[in-house]
Amino acid sequence: MSISVVKRNYIVQAAVLTLLCVLSSSICFYYLPDYYFGGYSLIPVFFFAFGIFTINMTEMSHKHSPQRVSQVYLLMRGIRMVLSLVIMVLYCFIIGQKMGAFLAVFIVNYLIYLVFDSWFFFRYERRTVNRNKEK
Repeated sequence: MSISVVKRNYIVQAAVLTLLCVLSSSICFYYLPDYYFGGYSLIPVFFFAFGIFTINMTEMSHKHSPQRVSQVYLLMRGIRMVLSLVIMVLYCFIIGQKMGAFLAVFIVNYLIYLVFDSWFFFRYERRTVNRNKEK
């Protein structure tokens, strides 16, 4: 089974972003140890995994129902937001240590991946529209 160019580009770019975010955890560990918590590096991994899920669902929608790609993308955004809220609430109630640091890091990562996904899918849709106009 081959992987599409769009999916490959998304995975590579998201992996680089995730590595940069994980590297920031080591910077935080050495320079701001009071704000470091055990699951710091797992937050970007969560967003990377959800990004893979999003690109798979978007690509599947593009193949089977192209007119609903925007709806599927918005649905994925909504699911990510709700899942993120659930994770933040569960962390605060179950673990409860360094909640401020966790929430700040989680929200910053959420915004970073939100901007990245918006930029990537905007470029993808713009190219798709331009190709359709040329045909």
